[in-house]
Amino acid sequence: MHRLKVEKCVTDAVHGTIELTPVEVDLISSPTFRRLHNIRQLGLTHLVFPTASYSRHSHSLGACHVAKQMFKSINRKLESSRQIDEKKLQEYRIAALLHDIGHYPFSHTFEHALKKYYNNSNLLNGGENNVSTAFDHEQVGAKILISDRHIIEILSKHDIDPQAIENIFRPKEPGVLSAIISSDLDCDRLDYLMRTALHTGNPFGNVDINYIISQCALDSKDQLCLTHRAKKSADHFLTSRYFDYAQGPFNKTVVALEYALEMAIKKLLKLDILDCSSEKISKMIVNSDWYNFTDDKMITLLRTTFYDNARELEKDGSILHFNAILQRQPAKLAWSVENLSKDDKDRENHKLKKNLVKAAVDSFITEKGLREECIFVWDVTLQITKMGGRNRTQIPVEDSSKGVDDQSGQLIRILSSDALESTLLVDDPCTISHILRESSYQSLRVYCYEEENHNLGNELNTYINSELSK
Repeated sequence: MHRLKVEKCVTDAVHGTIELTPVEVDLISSPTFRRLHNIRQLGLTHLVFPTASYSRHSHSLGACHVAKQMFKSINRKLESSRQIDEKKLQEYRIAALLHDIGHYPFSHTFEHALKKYYNNSNLLNGGENNVSTAFDHEQVGAKILISDRHIIEILSKHDIDPQAIENIFRPKEPGVLSAIISSDLDCDRLDYLMRTALHTGNPFGNVDINYIISQCALDSKDQLCLTHRAKKSADHFLTSRYFDYAQGPFNKTVVALEYALEMAIKKLLKLDILDCSSEKISKMIVNSDWYNFTDDKMITLLRTTFYDNARELEKDGSILHFNAILQRQPAKLAWSVENLSKDDKDRENHKLKKNLVKAAVDSFITEKGLREECIFVWDVTLQITKMGGRNRTQIPVEDSSKGVDDQSGQLIRILSSDALESTLLVDDPCTISHILRESSYQSLRVYCYEEENHNLGNELNTYINSELSK
């Protein structure tokens, strides 16, 4: 296999030197990609972990580099007739580089707010065809590939088919190498864990990533896997995702800030100060307004709304959410419980407790004469692996957007010592992943704003415990 031409090198705190090909240099110079400088990977996490402010720009460069290293490792172990050719390698590197170009400001929190707002609007309007909908970030990315003139010109100049790139990170029928872009062992997650560990100071992502990459291979069916030597490292890598989430995105204060942001975005949409319907986003991409749709612009919009519409925000208590973000005065954690669910019984018990807690919160609000915005219940389920907390043999095809076979293809595979067949890491009884393979982390929390009553959290905690003990 011929080596792709290197036109430019970028120095990176995580990977050292990142080499870029001519088409990649052109892409990172485009307004669309430069926008990612101003989209933080971790949302508002930097308000808790001050150095956790790295951008999706640096992460995307890192993902491209990791994809390159994964292919390099794979080809090194293959006979020349089976090696991935230069054209396919370049396409996958571009897919890794561009996989985040469709992210909204503040990333996933913004996207969640849009989905909830527009879905609720559709329900209220009876699901009529003329009701607006919202894109997810992958749909926005696909729209950029076919509508952004700079991206189109660059890909055309280098004889790259935009459809081939979209088919990699939004595959209709995942190919054998799609796991490099989206799986338990993808370039996105490999870079994310290392970069987040570095910038937050939390060490849980400090697994032996470079060794894991060096052990990437294909089995006789061309499925992505790791050599048997990397089994322990892979086990560590997979379980580290749980610890990373527990210490970062699920940090009690990060959760409170992200919730406030979601509520504030919904309020902007409700007031018609913000329009993020699929129609509007499509127009923004075509007329280049998308380039300026960044975290900074949203903070400015939140601040302007906070001052110009204070009376309106005060009416329904939304001002608490705006104040939480702009003044860093988030809601306080009043009550919580967490567990690792292992079967349907655990999941049902969690659901029952959630309903009881919500009922207790509603009663507390009524008895105290509080506004609903003062207290909120937060509930999350984290799938430890792509298996989703359920035995894959029990999942019918209709329960998965891409079918059972695809779900299995998303899991980490370990190559046998004879380098022919591979088996799933989670099926190995000597791994922690095997123990956790059907488990999911569940957390239920209650938060409250103590703006006027600094003992509100203690009172709420006592009340919920009392109601649950009945």
